[in-house]
Amino acid sequence: MPTYSLAELETLVWNRVESNTILYTQPEVQAVISEALRVTNLFSATNEGSVELPGFTVKGQLVYQTPLGMIFPTRVAFEGRDLDKVGLTRIGQDIRSWATDDTNNYGPVARWIPIGIQAFAIHPIDAVGGNDLTVTGVFETTPMTKPTDVMQLDDEFVSLISEYGGHRLVLKEAGKVFTDASVLIQAFWRVMKRLKRWQSFKAPRYFVQVQEPK
Repeated sequence: MPTYSLAELETLVWNRVESNTILYTQPEVQAVISEALRVTNLFSATNEGSVELPGFTVKGQLVYQTPLGMIFPTRVAFEGRDLDKVGLTRIGQDIRSWATDDTNNYGPVARWIPIGIQAFAIHPIDAVGGNDLTVTGVFETTPMTKPTDVMQLDDEFVSLISEYGGHRLVLKEAGKVFTDASVLIQAFWRVMKRLKRWQSFKAPRYFVQVQEPK
């Protein structure tokens, strides 16, 4: 995977705004790059990792916190076996007693249920405790603050980051420039939807005047 420095990413973003370093300052460019990295990471899990938690389960405990530093979990394994992911509404409809079922009366742990983004439940509850969990999820990207800071990125994401950064910078302007940037950034969200794993996501929409008033 190619490696890009912050200085290289800054140059790519400035190229999107005709190298106007007076109107678009370096702190602004660095800020939109950081924002673009967070957005692409949240959509496409570019910084996904797993945390092994030996003997982590507690006897009779339903809800667990996600590991420190993890933004949200994407997969949970119990004793090395992946659990089925079930939504909170769905499990409430399908298994009314899910919050009190345990492995003594329901069978082995088979499911995990996201509770917001920083907690999850397992079903049924571990009646013994002391079992291993492995939690996989998305972590925050490492901030790039110095020109020589580097990050490994696919070329596809580098293109998206420079495109997002260029459109995002222009949004501070007014009139037709703002209108054009708004339309282009909506197109960016449509591209991200094809790359990401969250198929139900709907990009926020707002009205923009597509022609200059006469």
